[in-house]
Amino acid sequence: MPHRDFKANNSREHLFWRFFLALVAVVVLLFVSTASVKAAWEMYQTFDLAAVELAIASVELEALQAEYAQMASTLEGFESDRGFEAAVRERFGVARPGEGEIRIVRAAGEQVAEEGVDGNPFSRLFNALFQW
Repeated sequence: MPHRDFKANNSREHLFWRFFLALVAVVVLLFVSTASVKAAWEMYQTFDLAAVELAIASVELEALQAEYAQMASTLEGFESDRGFEAAVRERFGVARPGEGEIRIVRAAGEQVAEEGVDGNPFSRLFNALFQW
């Protein structure tokens, strides 16, 4: 078996190249790790932005669905003649020919009798305590 001399490879030039290659490897690994961390951070920010935009879109969707339901119920009212007439009366304040407004005017001292109130003192006390 031949004898190998290990001290021959430890020259200054050889050590310089080994140090230089190690330094290049460390710089490359540092660059790759920095790029990976930057990419992960940007991905996290993108996911965070997407979550916020999803929440905003959900709120807008709920508002639009409520508006759609209201419009659908309004359109259902327009399908019948009676519903169409009620919508026109409400929006424009019109009446059919011959119709008029009825106003009830009471005299200054006149009192209106309440329904369901009798002369029973217990019912008057109950109505006085619990005004509904």
